[in-house]
Amino acid sequence: MSDIKVSYRYASSFLSEVTEKGNLEKVSEDISMINTTLQQNPELRAVLASPVVKSEIKYSILEELFKNRIDKVTM
Repeated sequence: MSDIKVSYRYASSFLSEVTEKGNLEKVSEDISMINTTLQQNPELRAVLASPVVKSEIKYSILEELFKNRIDKVTM
């Protein structure tokens, strides 16, 4: 399956879930904050894009950066 199809399915499912639970506005704000953070931090973008850095490490970095700032659903 292509990356586009997988991304579309994931995004559709995620959107349905947050809409159903009434979290759409909060999740939208969270995603905006994450986007802004990534735009302002090229080093962070580089680490997250690096194939050398394990997924678990990337998740830990994001978790530490955004804990208590974004909804668990967004994370």
